[in-house]
Amino acid sequence: MKFKFSIKLAAISLIGNIIIAIGVSTCRISQMGIDPFTSMTTGISSLLNIPLGVFQGSVNAILFLILILLSRSNLKYLNIGAIINMFLLGFFVQFFNNVYNKLYI
Repeated sequence: MKFKFSIKLAAISLIGNIIIAIGVSTCRISQMGIDPFTSMTTGISSLLNIPLGVFQGSVNAILFLILILLSRSNLKYLNIGAIINMFLLGFFVQFFNNVYNKLYI
């Protein structure tokens, strides 16, 4: 397995995930609806009183371990963008939710 990493790819992925997080937070605050996975992790993290970033990262880590156990051949497609999305998107959404809550509520 060769892990692909470049500063350019990481920067583009970070910017993309920040844009996704702004969109998810905007849709959540405006009550327009969010995607099913984020909706599930947001609801369960609120129910268990766990920060969204920690809970979503944990769920993604479990899913990643299942992927490794079941299909090692697909790991060749893994790059830094997937890792950033798996483990940082929840924290970005949590951050922008807090920003919106302070600004509008």
